[in-house]
Amino acid sequence: MAPLAEDQRQDERDQVRDRGSRFHITGVLAGSVQFVRMVMICRRVFSVATIAFIGSLCAPPHVVAQADSISRFLEAQQLDLAGAGRNLLISDARTADFVLVGGLHGDQETQDMVHSLVTSLVSAGFHDVAVEMSPWAAAERNRTEQSSDIRLNGSDIEELRPDLLVRALAAINPGNAGLDSMLALTRDGYKRAAAPRLLLLSRALGRLVDTVAGGVSLYTQMLRTFEVESLRVDRGAGRLNASARRELVMKEFFLSHYRAASAARPRPKFLVNFGQSHLGRGIDARGVSTLGNFIAELAVAEGFRSFHILLLAAGGKIDYGGGLQDINQRSDEPAFDLLASLARFPASVFDLRPLRMPLHDSGSLSPRYASLRSLADAYDVVVCYQAVTPLRSPRIY
Repeated sequence: MAPLAEDQRQDERDQVRDRGSRFHITGVLAGSVQFVRMVMICRRVFSVATIAFIGSLCAPPHVVAQADSISRFLEAQQLDLAGAGRNLLISDARTADFVLVGGLHGDQETQDMVHSLVTSLVSAGFHDVAVEMSPWAAAERNRTEQSSDIRLNGSDIEELRPDLLVRALAAINPGNAGLDSMLALTRDGYKRAAAPRLLLLSRALGRLVDTVAGGVSLYTQMLRTFEVESLRVDRGAGRLNASARRELVMKEFFLSHYRAASAARPRPKFLVNFGQSHLGRGIDARGVSTLGNFIAELAVAEGFRSFHILLLAAGGKIDYGGGLQDINQRSDEPAFDLLASLARFPASVFDLRPLRMPLHDSGSLSPRYASLRSLADAYDVVVCYQAVTPLRSPRIY
């Protein structure tokens, strides 16, 4: 679809924001403390949809009215991704400096969204795509899928094949005893249980020849990978420490790419594609400050703007973990179930920005609307797919 004229795009944005400004929420969206406690207890037993129904029966009348008004607003302002929804995404993305797409894994829809955005935004100065793979792996993709306009920037540890980093470093350091021991440990492939031993060997390699792979030191990539993997193995450290350490690596690598791009040209623009949990603003449900929060704060510090998009699957199948799996994220978060229940299109675009202030001005919230408030704080727009399909073509550009 050809881009809309600038005045038409502005009219669409104004209409969405005008509807938000007229949508004034007062009072509270939750009932008594006893009501909230009851809902929290029910969460252990019932589905999200069942809890919402029980809540509608037990909540005071003014609570039901406020909840209905939010639902009516969301239902009325949603756009079809096949038409006006795509135009909204493209027009808002073109005015941002960092466009973040928190997507799924193993689905075609995430790849199609990223591809559509990349090809539409090149003319607006987006030439860098930060992705959820190691810098080394991204460099391999750049080498085999050459593009003069787009460059992949790996901004994560090497999740799939850490042993290949060991081999690459050993190839330029023949006779290094530590690397030879690491090669022996990974001769039959990488096993996570070996990560603590591999980390110790990595830290004791001494002087060695290093190289840059994908914009980051190869040794640093290997070291950071085994640091995170060792925390995953260490039950005493807790999963949260591993998640926080991995996010820190993402930030470190992304910042390296951003600084390199800034040195090459003024005000570089990045499209960032990671999983849903990594790209929201603020502290996430795990208690982790994510890569998305870092980029949002970086944008503020630089006088730039970040635009955060979340992709949500209300059903369908993905190709993940070695085979096809059903996926339905309605039960993952109460807000997901709310949006999925209101979606009228195969892919509905919900602009959550007009809801931020009203939700924060509403005092105490029921679990469902507290979830919606957190989602609106983290992401600007949610695209809800009724049914996603398994990955067929892992294309970026």
